[in-house]
Amino acid sequence: MFRGPWFGFAGFALLAVIPVVLFGYPWEQYDFIFHFSSWQDYGQALMQGNLHPAWSEQANYGLGSPRHVFYPPLSLLTGGLLSLLLPDRMIGGGMIWLFTLLCSITCWYLAPRRLERRERALVAVLAAFGFGMINTGLIRFAMADMLACALFPLLLLQLIRMRERRAGSLPGMALVAAGMWLADIPLAIASAYLMGMVTLYCCLQDRSPRLLWRYLLAYVASIALVAWYLVPAMAARSWISEANLGVSHRSLLEVNDLVGKSSAVLLISLLALGVCLLALTWWRQRLDERSEVLAVLGVSALLLQMPGVLELFYALPLADRIGYWFRFFFFVSLALPMVAFAVSRARLLRGLVIFAYGLFFLCALYFIAGQGPASQPDNPDYYQPTAQVLKRHQQGFTGYPEYINPATDAQVVARPAERPDSTISASTGCQATLQGSQLQSLTVATRSGHTCTYTLARYAFPWWQIRLDGQALSHGHDERGLLTVTVPAGEHKLAMQFERPLPLVLSGWAITLATLLIMSWLSWRRRAWRGLGSVSTQYDPAPGSTRA
Repeated sequence: MFRGPWFGFAGFALLAVIPVVLFGYPWEQYDFIFHFSSWQDYGQALMQGNLHPAWSEQANYGLGSPRHVFYPPLSLLTGGLLSLLLPDRMIGGGMIWLFTLLCSITCWYLAPRRLERRERALVAVLAAFGFGMINTGLIRFAMADMLACALFPLLLLQLIRMRERRAGSLPGMALVAAGMWLADIPLAIASAYLMGMVTLYCCLQDRSPRLLWRYLLAYVASIALVAWYLVPAMAARSWISEANLGVSHRSLLEVNDLVGKSSAVLLISLLALGVCLLALTWWRQRLDERSEVLAVLGVSALLLQMPGVLELFYALPLADRIGYWFRFFFFVSLALPMVAFAVSRARLLRGLVIFAYGLFFLCALYFIAGQGPASQPDNPDYYQPTAQVLKRHQQGFTGYPEYINPATDAQVVARPAERPDSTISASTGCQATLQGSQLQSLTVATRSGHTCTYTLARYAFPWWQIRLDGQALSHGHDERGLLTVTVPAGEHKLAMQFERPLPLVLSGWAITLATLLIMSWLSWRRRAWRGLGSVSTQYDPAPGSTRA
C-alpha cells in the first residue's frame, strides 16, 4: 500500500518553491500576512503546550483578534509546527513544498487503475502542479485552501470505495471530510456540493439511492467529528463582522483579465470540459469507475461556473460562503489529466495537457515576477526580503475587518502608529505594573488610593476572563474598543485570560467523542458479523462422511 514514487514526488514538489526562492513572499497580499502571522501565534502557543489557541497576539499590531476561534486550525497548526523547525524565511516555502507533496501522494492513490505506474505518477504530478494548486499556493498564498485541495483526492477516493461497497469506506469518508472542515470551510462546502452532484449521478447509473444515503450519513458524521471546533466558533459568530468577508460571484467565463494566467485558466478549462464530455459520451466504453467519477467531477465543477447556473448555485444553503470562483480551479485541474490519460493514449492529447499545465506555470512565474518591488516602489513591504519585513513588524501585523467586534467602535489597525503607546494605562493617581505577558494572557499589579478604571491594549471581546485577586471581574470597553476594567482602591493583582467558555468546549468535545464511539462500535460490529458470516460458509461435510 505504501510503495510509491514518494522521493520523486518530493523532488518535483521543490519546483513549486522556485518562485518563492527567486522572488520572495507576497507580503502585501491579504492571505500571506494572515497566514504568516497566524503561524507565529500557533508556534508561540505550541511552546506553551497549547495546540489550539483562541486569541491572535500578532493581529492589529498587538491589540489582538479572536480569529483563531473561527479560522480552521489544521493548516495553522502545521505552520506553527514548521515555525519551530525552520527559519522564518523558509516557513512559507516549506508549507508549499509539503502540501504539493501531499497532493501528489493523494492523487497517486486516486489515479485510475488502468494507468501504468509511470502514467499514474505523471497524472499525480500534473494534478499537484495544476493551475488549481499553483494559483492557490503561489499567487493567492492561501495555505488553508492548498491543504484542503491536497486532501480532496482522498475524499473522492472514499466515495468511490463506498460505491464499490468496500469495508470501512463510510467512516473513512467521514474522517477525510472532517479533515476538510478543519482545513478550509469554503472549499469543504464546495467539495460537499460537488461530491453530492457526483453521488446523484452514480445513484442514477446504479438505479439505487444507497450511495446517496451513505454520502449524507458520512457528511453528518464529519460535522459531528469537528464539533469540538465548530460549537465554540458558531456560538461566537454574533460578535464578529461577518459582513466584511470577501465574496465574489463572478464566473469563470466572466473574468476581467483575459491575458496571462487568466487566459491560460480559461483555455485549460475549455479543454477539460471537452475531454470530460467526450469521456462520458463518445469514449464512455474506455472509462473505469474512477475515471468516470473524475469526468463527472470535472463537468460538474465547470457547470457551476456557467453564467445563470452560478447565481442559482449561490442561492443554496452556505454556498455563498465559498466566495470566489477560483476555488473551483482545483477540481478541474484534478479531473483533466486523469481523465485524458485514462481514455486516450494519443500523444497529441496527452502532450496538449502537459503543455497546457506547463504554460500556466510559466504564466504564474511571469505574473509573480511582475509583482516585484519595482511595481510598487513606495511600499516598503511589497515582495521585500523576509528579514527586512519582519524587522519592521516586530510589534505585529495588520488586522482584518471580519474579526472586529461590531459591538464596539474598534477599527482595524493597519500601521504601528495607530496602536496605543502602552500596554495598560489609567488616570492620574492610579498605578499599574505589567508583571507577566504570555499568549492570550496578562498579569498586572495595580495600586491606587481610589477606584480606578484601567485601559488595556487589547481589543474587547466577551470571552476575556478577568480575575481580581482570584475573583471574577466584569469588563467593558472604551470608545476605541479597548478592554477596560474598574478596580477598587488598594493593591490588587489583575489576571486576564482569553479562553473559550468551558460549557461550549465540553459540549463540542462530547459530540465529537460520542461520534467516535458510535463509529468505532459500528465498525467493530460490522467486522464481527463478517467474521461470523465467513465461519458459517466454511465447508460442512455431508452426513456420514469423515474429515480428512
